[in-house]
Amino acid sequence: MTVEGTPVSDADLARMRAEEELHAEWQRRTVRVVAASASDAADCRMLLTILGLDDDIIAQARAECGSAKRSAAGSKRAAAPKPKSTVTKTKAKTVAAQKAAKASKPRRHAAA
Repeated sequence: MTVEGTPVSDADLARMRAEEELHAEWQRRTVRVVAASASDAADCRMLLTILGLDDDIIAQARAECGSAKRSAAGSKRAAAPKPKSTVTKTKAKTVAAQKAAKASKPRRHAAA
C-alpha cells in the first residue's frame, strides 16, 4: 500500500526494487571512482561526505572491489595455457593457402 492507501501492483514493486538496486550499484561505482581519483585518504573521505555517501556504501564498494581482485588473481593463477583458437588456425591455413596459390600461378611473360 502507498501512503495514500492505494494498492501497489507486483510489477510496480519489481520496478522499484530494480531501481533501488541500480541506484545502489551507481553509488558503489561512484565510491570507486572517487577513491581512485582522490589525492589521499582525507581528500577521499571529504569528497564522499560531500556526495552524501555513507559508510555502508563505502564498505559494500570495498568488499565488491576486494572480491573482484581476489577472483581476478585466482583466475590468473588457475589459468592454464590455452590452445590456439580455431580462428587462429583457420587464419594460418588461409595465409598458407594464399602463398601456395601465388607460388603455383604461371607468370606471364611479355611477348618478344
